[in-house]
Amino acid sequence: MNHSHTEAIQKSLTHLLLSTYITTDSAEHLLLNAGWFLHSSEGCFSNVYRSPCGQYILRVGHSYADREDKYPFHACNAILNEDNPYFPKIYWHVQSIFRHFDEPLTLTLMEVLNPIDNPFKSYDCKLISEAVPVHSDEVIIPQQAFENNALAKALYSLGKVMEKHGLESDISLGNGNLMQRPSGEIVITDPYC
Repeated sequence: MNHSHTEAIQKSLTHLLLSTYITTDSAEHLLLNAGWFLHSSEGCFSNVYRSPCGQYILRVGHSYADREDKYPFHACNAILNEDNPYFPKIYWHVQSIFRHFDEPLTLTLMEVLNPIDNPFKSYDCKLISEAVPVHSDEVIIPQQAFENNALAKALYSLGKVMEKHGLESDISLGNGNLMQRPSGEIVITDPYC
């Protein structure tokens, strides 16, 4: 990714979204008027936009009064583990801290990822899905995962974040939370629901 292009996108988003009071609706209006495309509005806690150049995804996350968006935990973990291929590449991550916001917003600029055509054929998907058994409140790293140092470290890191922030009942590493790069590498996208 071109570093100067990424910086220009960050500056543009800072000016567009952080120079004024915004809500989820006004962010959508501003982004669409600036040429961004609604990529997905299916997320419970977010809308996802694709940049005009098609090289970036912007996740606009929000919490509700009774339910917190847990994606910021994963985004921060991905930033701390930027060299691990199992985490998404995060270029910019901002959490609103302004008291006048009606709803706290999280803005995350990241790489474009693709759905996995057939996750059941992927050995990595199988190992990642096995790491959190149904009705479990811990990450159990399958023995086979230790054959791949990066995968073992990613799963260990997910477990540590889960423990530190009390996300035990919120973790899900099923196929819906896995995507892939154009190269075919599997990426854990949103493990804390």
